[in-house]
Amino acid sequence: MTNKEIGNKFQELAQLMEFHGENPFKIRTYQNVYATLRKLNEEVGSLSLEALKNIKGIGEAVAAKIRELEDTGEMRTLRKYEDQTPAGIREMLTIRGLGPKKIRTLYDQLEIESVGELRYAILENRLLELPGFGVKTQEDILAKLIYFQEAKGLFRLATFDVVAKRLEANLKSAIPGGQFVFTGDYRRRMPVLSGISFMCSPDDFEALREQADTLFNKWSESKGVLDALYDEIYPVKFIQTTLDIWITELVRTTGGSIWQHRSMPSGTWDSEDALFDAAGLPFLPPECRDLDESSALKFDPETIIDKQHIRGMIHLHTTFSDGINTLEEMAKAAADGGFEYLVVTDHSKSAVYANGLTIERLEEQWQAIDRWNNTNSLVVLKGIECDILVDGSMDYSDEVMAQFDVVIASVHAQLKMDEDRATQRLIRAIEHPSVHILGHPTGRLLLSRSGYPVNHTKLIDACAANQVSIELNANPFRLDLDWSFIPYARDKGVLISINPDAHNVRGYSDLDYGIMAARKGGLSHYECLNALPVEKFLSYIHQK
Repeated sequence: MTNKEIGNKFQELAQLMEFHGENPFKIRTYQNVYATLRKLNEEVGSLSLEALKNIKGIGEAVAAKIRELEDTGEMRTLRKYEDQTPAGIREMLTIRGLGPKKIRTLYDQLEIESVGELRYAILENRLLELPGFGVKTQEDILAKLIYFQEAKGLFRLATFDVVAKRLEANLKSAIPGGQFVFTGDYRRRMPVLSGISFMCSPDDFEALREQADTLFNKWSESKGVLDALYDEIYPVKFIQTTLDIWITELVRTTGGSIWQHRSMPSGTWDSEDALFDAAGLPFLPPECRDLDESSALKFDPETIIDKQHIRGMIHLHTTFSDGINTLEEMAKAAADGGFEYLVVTDHSKSAVYANGLTIERLEEQWQAIDRWNNTNSLVVLKGIECDILVDGSMDYSDEVMAQFDVVIASVHAQLKMDEDRATQRLIRAIEHPSVHILGHPTGRLLLSRSGYPVNHTKLIDACAANQVSIELNANPFRLDLDWSFIPYARDKGVLISINPDAHNVRGYSDLDYGIMAARKGGLSHYECLNALPVEKFLSYIHQK
């Protein structure tokens, strides 16, 4: 092993020991070893135990650990601390600027043990209540997390949307009149992506080659395809296609599971609609092309959900719990957006980390809602995002639960469950007479946390039996319920509620990602809970 590799092992050991609150003297010793080894010109891995002891800054215990590393490939002391530290914590310790003490505070106070959980906690302003974590510190940590995650090669759709707009603008500036059309996973609006693909004509491809050195950090070409790296991180592919086969190639490169067991018809087409018709399929928008054969054949483009169908904004947080904007600011933004009603769902009392509402503060909020409704046309409904406790019971008494207009039941704590326990916990909540919507049913965070394992079939069946809708949480970190389970929910008559889970007025824009995911599942507007006008919405949920 090189000095750098050995030094990194000691640095990791020092960080893990500091995280676990071990002896500060030993921690400094291992930190100093890291610094000492990095400065040496000779490689210590080949030295004997005696020779190692004679190096200034390396004592007998450290020398023995270096020999152990070289002879066995591991250090038992390091392995001990690795085994007792969650993998996500070890990953967080590799992020520069986020030290063991801060990570320990996050772990103890917020139960954060992964990069993704930390990033999501920042977006919900969880860190601001902790000692030593101000607004600037939170922003600095977020910037480090974004870089760390994106450098790993997978990206959320929302990240690529920003990149795609910037890249398009640069292409238009560099190649005026050029036609570059999105294709592949990005065109199908997959929630997680590894790159962006474009189709272009031979002339535009030639112009692109001439501009590649200024547009891209790295690029290579083969067989009419140009692979590039944009802004040092983001993979981009350009596919050269002639006009006579443009439509066929656009459909082929867009892809989707609909074509896995079906041949693409040969011929020259003037539109994608014509090609789909020749294949015996209704036209499927790109984001819908991962539907299975049965769902695709029943697809009705006239009824597919769109933003214009959404009448009510459900699931948002205000300054009464962990939101940034006041109730009045959130309501005004919803009214300005043309919505008819708003369901305010701050956190329940057990969510202490999120300033969850006590009974007294609930009454204050209800008074504020009444004041709004007395003077404004947009209807604000009294809702709650109620924690599902570990045994499946709710966070308030039945008497309090019955007073809400709308209840979203969600799990936020004690996520480590096996499938049976997790499923039964959620089903008990679904069966509660005052629960109307099951919130983010798996608790997943894309690229960060897989979520607790649940039996989706049993959950959906329970929702159907108890007239409970399922949230499609539109936050691009969640998109939970996953779009792939929407067809089964539709078959069972379970309505989907597309909710932004907004913690500020900007969060309302996440609704677009929820609608995209709903469209991937083929959701019709009449199968969407918050596409109902307010009277029908209230009538439906109170039929339970």
